[in-house]
Amino acid sequence: MWDNEDAIKRWDQYAEEMGKSYTDDGDLNRRFLLNPVIFKLIGKISGKFILDAGCGEGYLSRLLSRQGAQKVVGVDYSKKMVEVAKRKTPKGSIIEYKHGSCEELNFLSDNCFDVVVSNMVIHDLANHENAFKEIYRVLVNNGTFVFSILHPCFDTPNSGWLRNDEGEKLYWKVKNYFSEGPNEQRSNSDQKLLWFHRTLSSYFNSLRKVGFSVEAIEEPKPNEEAMAYHQDYKYFLDICHFLVFKAVKTSP
Repeated sequence: MWDNEDAIKRWDQYAEEMGKSYTDDGDLNRRFLLNPVIFKLIGKISGKFILDAGCGEGYLSRLLSRQGAQKVVGVDYSKKMVEVAKRKTPKGSIIEYKHGSCEELNFLSDNCFDVVVSNMVIHDLANHENAFKEIYRVLVNNGTFVFSILHPCFDTPNSGWLRNDEGEKLYWKVKNYFSEGPNEQRSNSDQKLLWFHRTLSSYFNSLRKVGFSVEAIEEPKPNEEAMAYHQDYKYFLDICHFLVFKAVKTSP
């Protein structure tokens, strides 16, 4: 059975390529779709202690630093990703990178972050409930948890476009929505990465079980600038590939 060990090996193999392909704003989907929603939901950044849970090559940690965070800690379960993140981050930065899994943050103290952000990471973890528990633990009371995932209602096992004989996209096919478990997806370079499909109710109920109060759910939609930059963004008006949650740690 696939697990985090297999997922980590694949991310290690992809780390250098990801590091080279990401700009200061990440990739196109992060620049046009995810970043605006994530920063809107986080709200005030200046002076905050922030955990970037699943930091990858570190672009979001660097953005948070530039926008005035007092301290940013980036954690990733891929050693190679952490190496790339450190290499891409200017010396003297307020960012501290650590190797470790979001499912077991025992190297971080209780109640030490104002904000935890996890960008396209939770669906890459074999045990999302453990990650939610750990993130809840390290947040201060009334602290904010913002995370983005593949939209579980549309990006399902074996989902994809149906096309006509000329290859034109017609409809997005959704299958196996209730089949929770590991799946493969290909990166832009055909690297096979591992993700774990879960239903929307699984995410919501897991958050509530841990103690989070869900304050907002956003489905990023391309604006005119995005569609002018790349013609494929017109298809993002037919389906939504991403879902972003804002949850708050409520006092026991």
